[in-house]
Amino acid sequence: MPFDPLWLLVLIPLALAVVVLIVMKRKEKSDKADTIRSLERISDVTKEDGTYVMTTENGTYSLVFFNVPSQGELTVNSLKVFEIVTFRQTIRVDTDGLFRSGENTLIVVYPSLHPIKRYINENEMVFTSVQKPFSGIRIGTLPEIESAIRGGTL
Repeated sequence: MPFDPLWLLVLIPLALAVVVLIVMKRKEKSDKADTIRSLERISDVTKEDGTYVMTTENGTYSLVFFNVPSQGELTVNSLKVFEIVTFRQTIRVDTDGLFRSGENTLIVVYPSLHPIKRYINENEMVFTSVQKPFSGIRIGTLPEIESAIRGGTL
């Protein structure tokens, strides 16, 4: 049975999609590793039972890494729902079980550098700051966290 060239129209785009997905996953892993290395330079970061813990002069924080594309913006709708807005799409992320409120948790948003917004009620929104915790949770971009650690406020 001869090879049908029409199969190439299916196989080539499929192979390209797989390669793109692999490259994106590797980029995400390297971004997280770079973020961890940056935090290790200015604080004590350890991995305990699969979670990262950061100790600074002012306290100990359980770290949660949250990947937001560099062009994306993060909005905290509630402690259980985050929203990532990029130029192409809006993604709602269910964060239930990702962290516990009341714990001293620090959410590190990387590689995005955009300010993080948070709804405080149905129609009011504020910009978050790593210095202003809500429900025991602090959230910030990597440069903001590094600045707070160096300044002694975190």
